[in-house]
Amino acid sequence: MEAERKRLAAERQKKAEAAKRARLNSQKKDAEKEDGDEAKAEDAKDEEAAVDDPMEESVAPPELTDEEKKMTCRKLEAPDLLASELAKHFADFSLPSSEEGFSSVKFDWQNANECKKIIQEYVHEKKMTQRVETLKPGDWFQEEFKKWQKGYQDLKRRQMEWKDPTKKKQLVAKKKEEAEKKAKESLGEDASKEDIEAAAKLPEVNAEDIEVKDVLDVMDIGSGEPLFFNFAYEDWTLLSTRYELHLLAHAFRKDMDDPDRVGFVETHLAFYYNKYFKKTLTVKNFGVAENSGLVELIKEAVEINAKNMLEAKLAEDATLETFVKMTEEHRRERQRRMDAGDETAQLKFSRPGPPQAKQQQAGKGPQAPNHPPRRPAAVQSAGYNNPPRYGSSSYGAQKRPYSSAPGQYNPQAKAPRSYGGNYGGGGGGYRR
Repeated sequence: MEAERKRLAAERQKKAEAAKRARLNSQKKDAEKEDGDEAKAEDAKDEEAAVDDPMEESVAPPELTDEEKKMTCRKLEAPDLLASELAKHFADFSLPSSEEGFSSVKFDWQNANECKKIIQEYVHEKKMTQRVETLKPGDWFQEEFKKWQKGYQDLKRRQMEWKDPTKKKQLVAKKKEEAEKKAKESLGEDASKEDIEAAAKLPEVNAEDIEVKDVLDVMDIGSGEPLFFNFAYEDWTLLSTRYELHLLAHAFRKDMDDPDRVGFVETHLAFYYNKYFKKTLTVKNFGVAENSGLVELIKEAVEINAKNMLEAKLAEDATLETFVKMTEEHRRERQRRMDAGDETAQLKFSRPGPPQAKQQQAGKGPQAPNHPPRRPAAVQSAGYNNPPRYGSSSYGAQKRPYSSAPGQYNPQAKAPRSYGGNYGGGGGGYRR
């Protein structure tokens, strides 16, 4: 039956193909006949027009402009490679040569030197504008960033200690003890106690009266007070941003290890910042709209040069104390301008919200607490823990208590009810 079915299907297929060929042949003959009639009519019209009208002048060939004549590389509307693939391999682009195994290499439009110059300019232009997706932070960056994190925490801790009266007294006492020890060594063992105390007396220093550049130790300006004692949130944020962008500019140059790629365009700042520091750089939090506005706030450390590239202004071995002094100078200058009535000097930074608040704004809602819900107050006030017997007078206002352990078998719950013999009189009550 299966063989018969296949044979019938093959016959039907052959008949359909034969009918289709016949139909196409018929349509072809009709079309050829119509084309022949139209061609004859057109020839007749052309002969009449040639007799009646003079011959039209031939159209002039198109001429190329000077710019088009200079163009040797055709620009395509669609790229040959995906942007991601191009970013990985464009630095290795080169011209073919006989060393690669070619029997011959011909340059029809321009000579070899001109072609080599074109491809070098193309690669250099891509290096200046293309992001490096495969870039990874190197060992130098990792080591310097760890040093920065430790130093930053030490600065914050010292400020908090000086603000705490108890710890401040301890710091002053320790400093005074060290001063007395040095005075005793310099004056000798025979020096009197009064002389030692006079030599070890701590000076009274007003932080606003001293020059920032003259401070030798940012942790102690002389009286034990740190230079950064008056730092607020904005100052700490600017200090971090100064050092981080300084470190980023030098780390990029070291990790690329390419003389043609010593920096990156400022439009890629957020990309590389996230790749190195694993966090997002939002310039709007600094009260500015663009990267140039942020760089203007920290122009002592980094700048955007004429080629629109981010460039570090300090050497790679610049110390943390240098950035602290920069931030203090900026704070004092800002304070002087505000005292003079310049409202534009005031910084308006936005603090990023906590992660939990962001989740609530995204519609996820707060997470449930990791403890069982509390019992309602009404149940507790009614004696929930010590429920009355069913036969008591206040039975109507009570609820059946839950079992102490949910899900645990309670044999009393399945016990049959027993009623006293004096049911109606209330003397026996009823119980389980």
